[in-house]
Order: sequence, then C-alpha cells, then structure tokens
Amino acid sequence: MKLGLSLAGGGIKGAAHIGAIKALQEEGVQIDYISGTSSGSIVASLYACGYSTSEMYNIFKKYAKTIGYFDSRNVLKFIKDLVFHTDIRVSGLNSGNSIYKLAKDITYAKGIKSIDGVQMPLLIPAVNIKNEELYVFYSKDIRGLSNSKVKYINDIELAGAIRASCSYPRNLLTI
Repeated sequence: MKLGLSLAGGGIKGAAHIGAIKALQEEGVQIDYISGTSSGSIVASLYACGYSTSEMYNIFKKYAKTIGYFDSRNVLKFIKDLVFHTDIRVSGLNSGNSIYKLAKDITYAKGIKSIDGVQMPLLIPAVNIKNEELYVFYSKDIRGLSNSKVKYINDIELAGAIRASCSYPRNLLTI
C-alpha cells in the first residue's frame, strides 16, 4: 500500500506540517507521494527535495518573516482600485519576489531546478485568478491524473510552481 500526504496552506503556520512529517517518520510511516498548497507547497517541496525535518524547521525559523511578509502597498492599491475604479486589479498581498528567491535558493541548493527533477511524486496545485483555470504542477507521472478542467504541467521551475501555489502573481510565470 502507498501513502500520500497532502499539506494545506496557512502562512507561517504551514511549519506545523514539519512536525506532522517528523511524527510520521518516528512511527516508521513511509510517505510515497506528497502534495501541498500555499505554505504547504514549500514544506512538500522541501521534503520531496530531500531536506530533513530539522533542516526544514531551521529554514522556516530563519525565513519566517519572508514567508509571512505582505506588501502594504499592494493592499493600499487594491483599496484604492476598489473605491475609485471599476476595473479592480488584484496583485496579491506580496509581490512574490521574496518567496520565489527563497524557493529558488532552497531547491537549487539540492540541485533541483525544474519540478521534473524531483525524484519522488510531488504535486503542487495553483489557480490562475485572472481566468479561474486550475493547474497542477507535478514531478512524476501518477496514475489517475486526468481531469479535463485541470491543466497538468511538469516543465516548470520548482520555485515558480511554489510561488504560483502561494498565490503571489508573477509576470514571468507563463502558465
């Protein structure tokens, strides 16, 4: 029997997933597939890249402000658009640059650039808020992945997939 683990978001609270993985490991439970959305995509990617739970914890501890940061200018811009314009532009709470740089640094440190370079099955979902299209970025073909409403992509930079799942829009991400 194979076990898959799916991790949710929650900002810096996503670090709690590290404790869950550690507890499973201490009980001898093997995780065969992993997925995560938002901050869960960070933990899932770290695990799939081969980071230990103590390394993951140290990364979250060191970069907690980066992970939880939001850009007040984007919030003010959204409020201004809401009050003064009929065309509302959603830019997210954060430009995503800091999350992208962190994700790039930690994945490249393990020699992994593209999601298809991850050795274990990893799934990272995202939504394009402009057209409501659903995406799943994946590392390995997993039997049963097919849904006509979802676009499956495995030729994307892992850091870009993490950023997309964290809901930080980025012009360079052409999904």
